[in-house]
Amino acid sequence: LTYASETWTTNEHNAGTRIEGYSELALSAFRSFPLKSNLIETAFTIQNIFNENYCIIAHYPMPGRNWKISITYKF
Repeated sequence: LTYASETWTTNEHNAGTRIEGYSELALSAFRSFPLKSNLIETAFTIQNIFNENYCIIAHYPMPGRNWKISITYKF
């Protein structure tokens, strides 16, 4: 879980430069598989599970729900 309170785009804290706070939830699952003397590691991550709209920088929205799969081979 990532949470950030409201912030401003300038040091002056004018009403038009305020960015609302946000919270974003991610979930990951990992698994390792031995393969002879080597190892295969897999991971699956879902970010922004609730598909919330938010900005970290004014007028640049962050992506909605997204996912990532990774496979690592260690020898």
